[in-house]
Amino acid sequence: MTYSKKNAYIVKDTKTYIYAEEAKFKLAQKGDINILFIVIPQITNNRLKERMEEMILQNNEWDEVHWVFTKSNSTVYHKIKGKRNNLTKKFIKYREYYYNYIDRFRMDQKFKKYSPCRFVISTHKNTNEHLASILTPDQLILVDSGHRVFKRVNKSGYIDYSERIMRRSRADRILFKLSGLSVYDREKTALFTIYGDDLETRHQIIENGFDHQQYLYRSKKVGKDIVWISSPFYKMSENISIDDYIDYIKSALNMLDVDIKNLTYIPHPGKQSEEEIRYIKKQLSCNIDDRDIPVEMKIVRYEHLPSMCISPFSSSLANIYKASEGRISMVSAWHPEFSPFRIWDDWRESVEANKKLNIKFIDIEPRNSEI
Repeated sequence: MTYSKKNAYIVKDTKTYIYAEEAKFKLAQKGDINILFIVIPQITNNRLKERMEEMILQNNEWDEVHWVFTKSNSTVYHKIKGKRNNLTKKFIKYREYYYNYIDRFRMDQKFKKYSPCRFVISTHKNTNEHLASILTPDQLILVDSGHRVFKRVNKSGYIDYSERIMRRSRADRILFKLSGLSVYDREKTALFTIYGDDLETRHQIIENGFDHQQYLYRSKKVGKDIVWISSPFYKMSENISIDDYIDYIKSALNMLDVDIKNLTYIPHPGKQSEEEIRYIKKQLSCNIDDRDIPVEMKIVRYEHLPSMCISPFSSSLANIYKASEGRISMVSAWHPEFSPFRIWDDWRESVEANKKLNIKFIDIEPRNSEI
């Protein structure tokens, strides 16, 4: 065990930044040196760098902040994975291993000097995992990825992306090894999550009770406003139109007897265009909160906390419930007719079984045929 007082926090977006703040609030000790690493692709199309800069400016409690711009994991790479041209897909995939090698080499050269650390907070993305590994912590603590955490645990009982790669082709296995990316010892890797009671894993569980957010929420009174947190599932199926989505919202609001003048719609960052947001605002005649910060931070910055948050499916419902200590009513408006909801069946089951969460599920009446 090292006697270092350095702690590292490796984040990839605004959501994981919130989790890093929570981990710091819960785990860091007085006198520790807390170092933030922001690892984001050089090529991204959703103002990620600007959004992260805004977040950092609002918190000057970091002893050091380091930006790491990677060639790996760009929006170009993720878009091409859905293309049908196999030759193009293979070229992009194999080029990605070369980018992994470049990123690994640069991180080794620049950041090994920060080793060792008492603990490292990180996501399970490949470049972030490597950076965590070279910082040689006494313990690596992974933050979860919302509801997707249930699908991340492998048969080994651990979250380890490299296991999936080693089940791919021989070329994949060789190129991954040549890239030099490393994964930290899983027996020394814990998981920081709100879903610990429901997750079957060999990781040590450290409960994310949203203690920091609770501290901020406690100063706020609950008002009359209602917030709709968008999960634009009409983007997930060609058979679902934006008008279907709006009709669904109206049905849910009618079931809950919501006064539209009290409604604020929060769009999903990066997934809804300005034109779509304007159209939704016109059809619902509601307020729009399109500030480019995480939902959890939007809520706490209102003059009063909303009395209710509604969403089709969103891990933010669980996060806000924890942060508000149950003072805000949480509702998931479930529409089994729409196919995207099936992806979230596991999330619904885990939430309903979790005695520490009180999220109400309402089932929207189906129409004539499945979509």
